[in-house]
Amino acid sequence: MTTLGADVTTYDAAATVVTYAVTAVKSDGTESFFSNPAQNNDRDHDGMTDVEAAADGTNPDNPDSDGDGLNDGEEASYGANPLVKDTDGDTFNDYVEIQEGSDPLDPNSFPAVPRPDCSGTNCGTRGRP
Repeated sequence: MTTLGADVTTYDAAATVVTYAVTAVKSDGTESFFSNPAQNNDRDHDGMTDVEAAADGTNPDNPDSDGDGLNDGEEASYGANPLVKDTDGDTFNDYVEIQEGSDPLDPNSFPAVPRPDCSGTNCGTRGRP
C-alpha cells in the first residue's frame, strides 16, 4: 500500500471515467449551489482531459496555462493557443477578444476597447481600420 500526502495529485489513465458535479442544499431543501460538471480524468477542471493537456503541452494542474483569463479547454474550443496569451499577436489577449466579440485568431480583428497604449480620455478605441 502506498500513502500519498494531501498535496499530491495522481492520475490513473486506466480508471473508469466518471462525470460528477458538486451541489449544496440548504436546510429547507432548496439547492443553493451546483457546480459545472467535471470528470475524474481532468484534474484541473478546465475542460481538457489530462491526456489532452499532456498532448497540447498545457499544465494539467493549472486550468489557465497562459494566465490570460480563459481556461485551456475554452481556448482550445475557440482554436486559440492555450499556451499563448495573445494567439494572433494584436496586443489584445484572447480573453479580452472573446469577451468583446472580436476574433482571437485574426490579427485584423480588434475589440472595441481603449487602446492598451492610451492614457488620455480622448483616445477613442482601436477598431477595424
